[in-house]
Amino acid sequence: MGLGKTAMALAAVHGLLQQGGARKAAVLCPASVLDGWKKEIAKLMPKCMRPVVLRQSEYEYPGAVKRQLREFLECPAAHVLLCSHDAARGHAAALLPVLDVVVVDEAHAYKNPKTASYRALDEHCLLYTSPSPRDATLSRMPSSA
Repeated sequence: MGLGKTAMALAAVHGLLQQGGARKAAVLCPASVLDGWKKEIAKLMPKCMRPVVLRQSEYEYPGAVKRQLREFLECPAAHVLLCSHDAARGHAAALLPVLDVVVVDEAHAYKNPKTASYRALDEHCLLYTSPSPRDATLSRMPSSA
């Protein structure tokens, strides 16, 4: 929508990475915008952040997904994981323990407190973005620590 949500989220993550407040970060977003996030990182912070993109679809070779996940987890230079919502749900057990900060784009997908996605992210999220202020009210989003 052109409101600068991506740029603001990247600035917040960059600040944490630079100041030592975080070593590993993830951006969870719909698969349709993963490339957009990657382009924004390349445009705004080409020397500061190295993204690893993790997609999960029925067309993705399982070995490639495991390789991308391992690259992010083992490589100290891989700061930011760009991950589709589906991949995040599928790999939450491996990801959440190593993530210092999580940005959730299109956060209205996580607004139901009865879901496992909501509960898993409650203690890890720094920032939620949503295209509609109505969808991002604090009473409906998990608390940030």
